[in-house]
Parts: sequence; structure tokens; C-alpha cells
Amino acid sequence: MLYGREKEIDALEERYNSGKFEFIPIFGRRRVGKTTLIQEFAKGKNAAYYCAVEGSLGENVRGLAESLGVLTAGDAPLDSVLEIVRKKSEDERFLLIIDEYPELVKSSKGVGTKLRRFIDSLGEDSKLFLILTGSSLSLMKKEIVESTSALYGRRTGSIRLEPLEYRHARLLLDGFSEEDRMRIYTMVGGIPWYLEHFNPGKSLQENIIRNFLGTTPLFEGEHTLVLISEFPTPKTYNKILSALAGGNTRNTDIAKGAGIPAPMCSEYLDDLCEARIVEKRRPADNPSGKAVRYYIRDQYIQFHFAFIRPCMRTSIQPDLMKTANAVIKEIDRSVGRSFEEICAEHLNRCYGGESRTWWGGDPETGVQEEIDLIQTVDDEGVLRGYFTECKYRNEKVGPAVLDNLVRKSHLVHGYDDVRYVLCSKSGFANGFKERGVILLTYEEIAGIDTSEKQSEDR
Repeated sequence: MLYGREKEIDALEERYNSGKFEFIPIFGRRRVGKTTLIQEFAKGKNAAYYCAVEGSLGENVRGLAESLGVLTAGDAPLDSVLEIVRKKSEDERFLLIIDEYPELVKSSKGVGTKLRRFIDSLGEDSKLFLILTGSSLSLMKKEIVESTSALYGRRTGSIRLEPLEYRHARLLLDGFSEEDRMRIYTMVGGIPWYLEHFNPGKSLQENIIRNFLGTTPLFEGEHTLVLISEFPTPKTYNKILSALAGGNTRNTDIAKGAGIPAPMCSEYLDDLCEARIVEKRRPADNPSGKAVRYYIRDQYIQFHFAFIRPCMRTSIQPDLMKTANAVIKEIDRSVGRSFEEICAEHLNRCYGGESRTWWGGDPETGVQEEIDLIQTVDDEGVLRGYFTECKYRNEKVGPAVLDNLVRKSHLVHGYDDVRYVLCSKSGFANGFKERGVILLTYEEIAGIDTSEKQSEDR
């Protein structure tokens, strides 16, 4: 079953029903579910699907021709196969999907130009619906989006397929406890293919061994494949990711941990941010300032470099069950960050705007302070901030947490309207009545009980 892709399916259906020529590139990380999405969309439609392979242009053109129901003798030119597409789309809606388009481009430098000429030659009445997908964001942008690309200006829309939100990701983990669902999400994020390979009939330790630690783990080499899709020589990126996973967040510290000059490190970090593997954060009240922190955004990459990679280094023949238990203990120390992310997802759905964080010094005490999340909403010129603390603990949150949040909020500048939000795994103690705070439980945030309304007065 396809979870959490209703918006993308609806957008594709709307374009499909236009009856006009449409060209929709779909971008997305490896394993994020692009193929599943387009195959679901193509059901019941007059469609052809081809997944480009790493090989010669002739091999790919033959494969494309076969997907169109045509057998070729030898290497047919791409132009002749595109003519078949033209004829199929003259009188009726025809959907052509080329999956992993970058592989087709890599087979010949002239592919993009030929495809552009083909699109430009289509008449106004063409009923072709063209979808190109790719796991390499850099190559897709280079070939389709950038002004120097062969297909620049030809797309009629685009979809960036993101990992599933937690409320949808947890549905793929039916049979696991809620705590284990959060642990698994912390390991692999909202990537459907990874989530689907956790077996609820086995313990979490057994799943970790099977997927990450065993003799031939299922996810072996996945981090390399993700990086190679963007960076052909990922050695330096590996060093930077290791430094980030080790807790370094500033450019100078990351560069020192990676053993490279700081200016060079900055360029590599920009590349990783562009690929959405890493994210750059600034304090909420100074979003264009020089105070910057970097974090690994891709949860699977974070998990590999923070937990699995160190395990692989420490022992030649580890006790796998002991190692799996150690991994779970480490996950439990870091699951709070995942909880902050799903809280941000919930606030985005409720209020819109932008999720930010904040850190800075208290001038009176000299202590460095932080706020987990500030959902920032520009409401017709009024800058509203939902100042939020997220507590993933096995105890109820009490009023002291709110008192501390209110105190820290006075250190943040620039907001016209300040509101307070507390998010708790284990609920709330008494003492919040008439304090005007928004209290959100794990069940509400995870979408477990959608009929329960948010309460600002408990």
C-alpha cells in the first residue's frame, strides 16, 4: 500500500487530466519511492515504463523501444524511437516514464539535446505526458533545471519526492511497539524501502543484525551508493560526515575532525547541503548571520556514520547481539532529535511557516542557551513564533519546563507574537491550566488519534 503520497498522486492526476503536453521531472533520493509512486500513478493508463541502465546508448534505446512494444534489430537511433512516441500520443493520452534518466544521459552526451528537439517539434495538440525521474539531484538539475541544461524551460512542473513524514512512516512498521517505531525511524528516517525491510516477527536486535551488522547485511554499502549518486569520488565527503556524526557542528571543528583545510571543508559542506544530505542552521532571530551549525539531515547516513561505522572499526569478530544492544542504547540517547523533527512536521501542518531553531548566550548569566524549535509564521507582516520544547522522556512534563522556555524566549529578538508549545512523549503533569500553552502528546503528533484536538488549556 502506498502511504503518504496522496499530494503527489493528486498533482500528477491533475496534470494528466489537462489533456495537453506535460513534462514532469521527479527528483528524489535513492530508495525514497519514486518508482513506486509512478507505477501507482500509471495503473490503468495507456503507458510505457523504462528504467535506464548503466550501459551504452544502444542498449538503452533497445530497452526503451521494447517498452513501447517494438523489437529492434541492432542499434536503432533514439530519434526513430521517439517518433514511435510521437505517433502514440497524437490522438490519445500517452504516458511515457523514463526512470533513472541520468543513466540514459550518461550513455551519450547528445541525449538531452535530442529529447529537447523532440519536445520542441511536438504539435500543440500532442497528448504526451512525459515523466523523467532521477536519484542524482545534481545530475537532474544539470540536465533539466539549470539555465545551461538541454531541457531548460521545457518542463511544465516538477516534483521533489521527500522521505515520508513520521505519521506515514510508522504505518510501514505495523507490529512494532511505538518505542521501536521511533527507534527504527531514528535509524533510517522516512525511506520506504528501508522501513519495509524491518520484520515485526523478529526482535529489534535481530533486525539490526540482519540489516546492518551480520556477515552479509542487507543494507551493506547503502551509504556509499547514496553518496556516489551525487559525488563520484566520495572519500572526502565520508571524512566530513564522520566528523559531523561525531558531534562537530561548526565548520572549523568539522574541518579539524576531517583533517582538511576549513575553506575546502566549507565547499564540501555546501555540496552536501545542496544534495540535502546535510543541513545548515542559523539562530531563528538571525537567519542570515554568520553563526552557523551543520547537521546530517539524512537519518540513514547519520545512523551509519554515528553508530554502524564505529562498530565495524572496533572488533573483527564482534558479539552481534551485544553490539545490537549497544546500538539500541545509543539510539535511545539520540532519539530526541528525531522527536524534534516529527514535532516540526506537525507544526508545519498546523501553522505553516518555517521551522527554525535557536541558540545564544544569556548576557546576565553568560550561559549558552538553546530552544528546540521555533515555528516561524509571517501572518500579513506580523511575525509569529511558536516557541517549542520537545521532551521524549518516560515521565510527564511539568510546568518547570514551560517556565524555562518562557525565560529563554526573552533572549530571542524580532518576534511580534510569541506563543508556547510543549511536546511530550509521556503526557503532562498538572499545573498548566490558564497558562495559554499548547500541549501536544506523542499520539497527536504521530497522528495516532486524529480526532483528538489540540488543547491550549489543560
